[in-house]
Formats: sequence, C-alpha cells, structure tokens
Amino acid sequence: MAEWEVFGVIVALLSFVAAVVAPMLKLNTSITKLTVTMEAIISDSREQREKSREAHKNLWAGIEEVERHAADNKEKIGEHEHRIKRLEETA
Repeated sequence: MAEWEVFGVIVALLSFVAAVVAPMLKLNTSITKLTVTMEAIISDSREQREKSREAHKNLWAGIEEVERHAADNKEKIGEHEHRIKRLEETA
C-alpha cells in the first residue's frame, strides 16, 4: 500500500467515525433532556394529585358542614311550624 492509500483509509475511517459519533451524541443529549423533562412532569403530576386530594377533603368537609346546618335549620323550621299551628289553634 502506498502512503496515500493509507492516508485515504485513515481519513475515510475518521470520517465514518465522525459521521456516526456526532448523531449519537445529539441523540444522547436529546434522550437526557427528555428524561429530565419526563421526571419533572411526573413530579408535577404527583404534587398536583396531592393538592387535589387536599382540596377535595376541604370541599367534602365544607359540604358536611352545610348538611349539618341544613339539618339544624330543618329541625328549627319544624319547631316553628309546630308553634305557629298551636298559636293558630288557640286564636
């Protein structure tokens, strides 16, 4: 083999390596960014789920409080109606 043939083979090999390594590095960078982004999304999703659970607990507690007040009011209204009927009967 002549010197130029060896030089040509070396240049071809280096070109081949550069042609393969450059896209691999870009792909690796993209995969890393995607992994970091997915981890952030999963973390945000978990936080949102916990906040939603807490908000639902507060809503249900509020609903229970309203139901208690409604039951108390219903009882008071019943008592008032009973008193009004007695007053009407006596009048």
